[in-house]
Amino acid sequence: MRRRRGCYIRCRKERMGNMDQQVKRVKRELIKHGAILDMYEDTMELPDGKQETWDFISHRKGAAAVVPVRGDGKILMVKQYRNAIDRMTLAEIPAGSRDSVTEDTRVCAARELEEETGYCSDDLTRILSLKTTVAFCDEFIDVYLAKNLKPGHQHLDEGGIY
Repeated sequence: MRRRRGCYIRCRKERMGNMDQQVKRVKRELIKHGAILDMYEDTMELPDGKQETWDFISHRKGAAAVVPVRGDGKILMVKQYRNAIDRMTLAEIPAGSRDSVTEDTRVCAARELEEETGYCSDDLTRILSLKTTVAFCDEFIDVYLAKNLKPGHQHLDEGGIY
């Protein structure tokens, strides 16, 4: 079945009605306090009065990522082991958590660029802000474009495999 552009969102909103006003959190219980994440179990009351348990992960600090573009137009990528998928990634852009909730994401992006690639840049432009997995997590990432790369000093995280 083909849908007209924009129809899916409009039709889905019509079916959902004011569901966002009818679903309410009754209880939130901290399950685990981690280094950068807190895991919760939420008890939610649905529009029909039934209750369900939902998972919620709070990414306390937020994050930044950077798309480093070399002078020849190629993008620098990093290869890292990722525990969630139990393997090395093929390639990803440099990214990481802010050091504090008040740290400017531009500062974070510049730090991650140099730590993970060994390059730095004074030419960082924010191109995108996104929430990664809104179904169960409040993490946000500001993504920056880095041009005019200059050699810096790579500072890999302890235990990190790049």
